[in-house]
Amino acid sequence: MISMQCIGCGAEYPVNKIIYNCERCGDLLEVRVDERVLKEKIEMGEWRLRPISVWKYKEFLPVFDETKIVTLREGVHRYTAVIGLAKSWG
Repeated sequence: MISMQCIGCGAEYPVNKIIYNCERCGDLLEVRVDERVLKEKIEMGEWRLRPISVWKYKEFLPVFDETKIVTLREGVHRYTAVIGLAKSWG
């Protein structure tokens, strides 16, 4: 479903291998997602009900054991108007 592929030579690597550059040619790696498999795995109705956070998109992330996820509800920051600052900056 998710793999890494070299943008130079096309070599493929599993996402659980911690590397940043291609071992064959040294070029950058691109994360590849099989959208067909992803669509089969995600129920759209359920997905839309998930709370807004980085974990809403967990299927796009290389998470292999969900019991190891630690979260502080990161990924959602509401816009807060700061009237005084806006006035002073114009």
